[in-house]
Amino acid sequence: MNSQTIHRQLWKPGFAAPHEEAPRRKDRKLEVNVIFTTEVATLAALKTAGDLGADLDARINLIAAHAVPLAFPVNRPPVSVDFTLRRLKDLACRGAQGDLETSINLYLCRDRRQALLHALAPGALVVIGEKRPWWCSESTRIAKILARHGHRVIFAVQR
Repeated sequence: MNSQTIHRQLWKPGFAAPHEEAPRRKDRKLEVNVIFTTEVATLAALKTAGDLGADLDARINLIAAHAVPLAFPVNRPPVSVDFTLRRLKDLACRGAQGDLETSINLYLCRDRRQALLHALAPGALVVIGEKRPWWCSESTRIAKILARHGHRVIFAVQR
C-alpha cells in the first residue's frame, strides 16, 4: 500500500454529503470503493478492488458506514471510534495489493444505506464482499439500492 489516509466522517440528514467533504485527488483515473460488510468479506472485496485497479493507478476507498443506535448520540457510538479505525486500518493493510493508495472513510450514521448513498460520488464503482448464498443478504440489498441509484456494483465472493 503506497499511502493511506483516514477520514472520520459524521453524517446526519441535512449535512453536506460526505463525498463533497472528503478530499479527492483529481489526478486518479479510477476510484474503487469497497463497502465494509464483514471482515472476511471485506478482505475479499479489497483484494478484488486491488486486482481491478492494479495497472490503472487506481485509488481504493474503504467505506464503513456504522449505524449508531438511537440510545447513543451519533458522534458517540457504543464502540470506540479509534478502535474501529484501527480495525479498518488493519483490514486495509491485510487486503493491500501493491502500491495502491487506500483511504479509510468511517461514517457514523443512523441509516447505513442512506449514508452509503451520500458517501459515493455519482456513478461510482463499488465492490462488495459476500459469501454464498448471496441472493438474500444485507449486502445484496445494499447492492440493489446502489445499482438503482446509478452505481456500478461488483460482488467479490469470499473463499
